[in-house]
Amino acid sequence: MTLMDASLPRPASTLADATEVGSLGIYQLKRYWSRTMAGRQRRFMPTDQHDRHLDHLVIHATGLGLEQTASYLGSNAPTFEEFERWILATTGGVEPMRVARINAAGAGAAYPDEIKRQLAAVEASDPVLSADDLAFWDEYGYVVLHDAVAPASREAATQALWDHLGARPDEPDTRYRRRDHGIMVQYFQHPAFEANRRSPRIYKAFAQLWGAPDLWVTTDRVGFTDRVGFNVPERPGWKFPGPDLH
Repeated sequence: MTLMDASLPRPASTLADATEVGSLGIYQLKRYWSRTMAGRQRRFMPTDQHDRHLDHLVIHATGLGLEQTASYLGSNAPTFEEFERWILATTGGVEPMRVARINAAGAGAAYPDEIKRQLAAVEASDPVLSADDLAFWDEYGYVVLHDAVAPASREAATQALWDHLGARPDEPDTRYRRRDHGIMVQYFQHPAFEANRRSPRIYKAFAQLWGAPDLWVTTDRVGFTDRVGFNVPERPGWKFPGPDLH
């Protein structure tokens, strides 16, 4: 394996090895960065579905959004060191045990004992979806998980979103502001969001649906209730701003 200074231009044929790491010590991260930087220069590296799957896994597991990360790399063309510093500033850092789990998954190796114990505890915990819930899932393709998070956690996440939007629930006029992404809210990281993403009750529900506890949490954008993003009602002078994805 050849180690290269990430600040230097990489030859067109060079794609970082999956185990080549920087200061964060995370497998696959440098490989993803090097492929993306090559693509910016129209030097497209061969890849396969497994490699792309690992790209997505490492981005989400690091606490980043896919679009958020692609936007940063596309707009800034950072060195690998700059990319890692951005990850630290954006996520607040990645716990060593999560790094160990990412690396084990990427290398196809056994998990550390602590991770094994955590997954075994999920497997052994009481189900949150009943037999009727699972039958409903099988027939209709969706299921409602009641009381998925504690009320205080839900309210904290809701308030974080209102604050980010600069709007107030009791002042409707504050909601009607033009934003760069239409109804989409480009807001990914907040302690309240992370607390809900790590909800044991939600995790157990997905473990039941997938039939396995070894799952990874995605880092997605946020929105209110069942809406996509922040979609306020139309009124005179305000039409649906898009995007018209569906």
